[in-house]
Parts: sequence; C-alpha cells; structure tokens
Amino acid sequence: LLRIQYSTSMADLVSSLSLSQDDLDLHRILQATLQLCEEEDDGGERLVAAGVFSQCETLLTAQRYCEGRVAQLIAELAKDEETRVPGGKSGVIPYLLDGLCDGNRDVVCQSLRAIANLCFDCNDSRNAVLKATGAEKLSSCLSSLLQSNSHDAELLRVLCGTTLNLATEHKEAAIGLVSAGIVKGLVDVVAIRDVPERVHEMALNALDNIVESGECQSCLADQDIVHTMKTSLVGSSFSTIQQRIIEVLATIAKTDDGKNVLVDGGVCDSLLDIIKTHLEGVSGDEGADKKMDVAYSAADLINLLLTEDKNMDMLFNEGCGRVVTDAIHWFTQPDDKLIAAGSLVIGNCARSDQNCQRLFDLDIVNKLVSLLRNSATEPSKQETVDQQLSSISILSTLRNFSIPTTLKSEMVSCGVVDVAIRSLQSINPTVQFKSLAILRLLVDGQSLVACQVGESEGVVTRIVELSGTDIHSGVKAESGRLLAALVKHCHSKGIMQAVAECGGVRCLVELGQSDHPVMVHEAVVALMIMATSLGSESLSVWMEGEVIPLALDVVRNKAMKAEIRANALTLVWNISQFGEAAVEELKRIGMSELLHQLNEESEALFQDMVHKLQTLNL
Repeated sequence: LLRIQYSTSMADLVSSLSLSQDDLDLHRILQATLQLCEEEDDGGERLVAAGVFSQCETLLTAQRYCEGRVAQLIAELAKDEETRVPGGKSGVIPYLLDGLCDGNRDVVCQSLRAIANLCFDCNDSRNAVLKATGAEKLSSCLSSLLQSNSHDAELLRVLCGTTLNLATEHKEAAIGLVSAGIVKGLVDVVAIRDVPERVHEMALNALDNIVESGECQSCLADQDIVHTMKTSLVGSSFSTIQQRIIEVLATIAKTDDGKNVLVDGGVCDSLLDIIKTHLEGVSGDEGADKKMDVAYSAADLINLLLTEDKNMDMLFNEGCGRVVTDAIHWFTQPDDKLIAAGSLVIGNCARSDQNCQRLFDLDIVNKLVSLLRNSATEPSKQETVDQQLSSISILSTLRNFSIPTTLKSEMVSCGVVDVAIRSLQSINPTVQFKSLAILRLLVDGQSLVACQVGESEGVVTRIVELSGTDIHSGVKAESGRLLAALVKHCHSKGIMQAVAECGGVRCLVELGQSDHPVMVHEAVVALMIMATSLGSESLSVWMEGEVIPLALDVVRNKAMKAEIRANALTLVWNISQFGEAAVEELKRIGMSELLHQLNEESEALFQDMVHKLQTLNL
C-alpha cells in the first residue's frame, strides 16, 4: 500500500484505477487513494486535478463497485467544497444512483453517502440527481428498505440524510421527491420503533425540508399520513422526536385544509394527552425541561388549530370540549408558559358573543382576573419573560370578553377595569396596548365606567403619557382612542378639563391625523364635545394644540365620509364661538375660501353649518 502511494506520481495513481486487472488490485489502489485523500491537506484537490472523477465514472460504468470503495472515495472527496463542485459537474451521479439497486449493502450505503455529500449545498449535483430520475430511485430504495423484515438503521439514516441534502432550499427537488412518493416512506420511518433516535430525527429533518416549500405542504395533509404521525407522536419515548413531530404537524397546519385534516384526525386529543402525561411525570424527572418544552409546543399547535373557525367550533363544543376543560386546568399549574397557553386557548374560543357568554358562565373571567392580580405585586418592576407572556395572554383574552355589549357590566363587576388600570403602569408596551384596548372597549357606552377610569388617580395623565410613545405604534393609537372614548362617554366636565390640562388635546389631534377614518372620526367627535363643554376658557389649549388646522384638513378631504366632514365643520363652528381671537385665526387660514368650495359641493349635511359660519363674515 505504501509503495503504491509514495513511489508513483499522482497522475499514475489515478490512471492505475482504470488499468487495474482484478478487484484485489483495484481494492489496493482505492485504499491508497483514500488514504491520500484523508491524510494530506490538498490530497483531494490534487486527485481531482489528476482526473479522479473521470476514472471513477469509468469504474462505475463497468459496475466495478469494489464493495463500495469507489463510491466511498467519491463521498470522501465531496466533503470539501473545492472537490465537491467538480464532482457534481462530472458524470458520476447517474452511476451512483444505479448503485442503489445493487445487492451489496456496502455499495448501497457508500453510494448514498456519495450522493448526500455531493448534494450538500451544491445545486449542480441536485440538478444532476433530478435529471437522472434520482428522486424516484431514492423513493424506490427507501421502499425496499422498509419492506425488509429487519430494518437496517444505518442505511435508513443515510438515505434520509441524502433526501435532506437533496431537498434543502431546492424547490424543484422537493417537488420531485413528493411526486416520487417519498413522503409516505419518510413518515413510515418515523413510525419504526426498533431503530435509534437519530434515524427518526433524520427522517423528520428531511420531511421538514421537503414541505418547507409552499407547493409541497399539502402533501402531508393526508389522513393516513396524519394518523401515522399522531401514532408516532404518542408512541415515541424521545422528547426530541416528539418535538420534531409537532414541528412537522405545525407545518401541515399552515393551511386551513391542513388544520382541518389534523383536527379531523384527532391530533388535538393526542396533543392534550402529551401535555397531561408530561405534567404528571415532570416532578423529579431529569428530562423535565425537555418534556415541558414538548408540552409548550403541543399547546402552541393547539392554539394554531383553533384559529380556523370550523375547527374552533368543533373543539369548543359549546363550552364542553376537552380543550376548554384542560386549558382551565392549566391555570392551576405554577407555570407561566402553560398559563399563557391556556389563556390563548380560551381567547381563541372567545371569538363570538355566544362563546364568550358560555365561557363567562364557567367563571373563567374571574379566574383570569385572579391570575393577573397575583402575577406581580409591583407592576412597574421588570417581570420575567414568562410572566410578561402570561400577562399579555390573559389581557388579550380579557379583551375578547370585553367586546360583547351584554357582558360589559359583568366584566366591570369582576374587576377587569381595576386590573387593566393597574396594568397600564407596566413597562411592557404589549401589556400597555392590551390594557388600553380593554379599557376603551369597556368605556364604550358606559358612562359610569368612563367616570371610574377618568377619575382614577393619575390615569388620564398616564394615558396621555403613553400616547407620546414612539416605541409601539399600537400603544400610541390606543391611548388616543381611549382618551376620545372617555371624553365621549363620561359626560363630566371635570374629566374633560383634566384631559385638556395634561396635554390630551394634542393627543386627540394626533389621533385625528390617522390614516384610518374611524380613528379620525373618534378624534373629531371628542374634540367637538370638549369644545362645547369647556368653551373659551381653554382657548389657548385649542390654539396650541392645532385643532383648527386638523378640523379644516378633515373638511377639505373629499375622500372622507360626509358625516365625518360635517362633524369637523361643527367643530370649527364650536371653536369660532370662543371669541374674536378664534374668528381671526379662521380668517387667517383661509376659512372664507373653504366655505365657498363647500357651497359648490352642494352636500346637504354641510349647508346649514356653512350658512352659520358665513354669518361670521370670515
């Protein structure tokens, strides 16, 4: 061996591959070549330069596999990018694929290794595999391995790895593998119980890569495949494999059709079983963290399934579904992530007035309020990430319960307003956003609630403060909307004065500059009410807050609904009654020309107010 390696030139060594007379001679030369490739830093590059791939192609064409040594040499050469790319462009791939049908296990194994290494991050190789009907040959090889009475774990692992490398970031390869029917084979590999964990993991990685392409996601939305995956999920004793199965199921759930297949196939019950099992066995278990990670992923997938209306109705089952009872049980666990997941389950079910009422009758709102009250003693202090997640989820669910008109008074009685006010002090923008939304919804049409919020110490000031944030656009918008709702529904001059004195007028003006007509209207109506109630005593606030320019911009905007423009015109009239200074400001900014334009529009909603303003000689 050493004589061959060192006494001949590189070119002679490579040439001798095809000149060898018998398999024993070829075996010795291949051994020498492999040793050179492995032991010398530039051995592979020198072999490629000497034409090693061409010689390997000649050997493979003649089916001189030498018990897989030829394919093994190619596999070793393909480990490095410098030698992998020339291999992909050579003609060896079709012959390596032919080796998958050979009766010698070593030939099949090394051929798979060679194809896998050549396809790693190399589209030339992937394209060559596809051109040589490699997807079909890989699928056929997998089928043969699965039909064997005793499963060859190493061959299964290498074949799944080859599939993984072929499909990675290559849409055509993924589509070709799906068309070849390999998906069912990979799913069947996951279901085998007598192979090591690494085999299942490689099969799941391959599946995930194939369905990463949007065109291929539907291939998993099949009842037989889902049933096999569900059985594998429950039957696996490995947390890492359960985690990966859930990730693949989540990929299926990216489409509504996929969600339907999963729910119809009973996957939700299996996920609930997984959570229950891990909760019961987690105490003192060395693998507790991994098991709880699986439980969290299972809960996340349940919530994803609930986002589709038909599935939500089926799983909710008028409040009697297992998903509801289990979610309520999660509230009793000392685990913020699980509490958050349970809150989201309830929130996803609370998407209709009827469902909200049924859930309210189960005393869920009181449970959520209690959890929120107990979450932190000092809301202004930094919470843990999990505590923040729990608070956000609970508040998000309470927001859904705050929408039905029939539940508003009951929500107030349960203390929802109190916990929402308290949560305004949080330093987390999402907690602030959810709290503001809850208060806005509960204030709507509820004068007493508006007064409760507006008269609470420091609340108006805090809302105005939050409206000035640039960190979270939702907080800024919701702050302005809540101020507008307070003004509209409180019927309290004191609260309106508080809003004006702490800078709320400017916040309402900013709300009126929104791109959303609903928000513009809310701002205009609130300013109109404040102008009527407060009168000229707050003239400086109105001037500094640039209310008049806002009102005129809204009136000029012909894309806005006539009702909104008419209210803005009424706001202009209310301000004009503040005295001579207000009238002079209207003259200065061209009110006369605007009134002339409005006359030409002949909009009935405008005419009375236009005539009233014209009497001011603007």
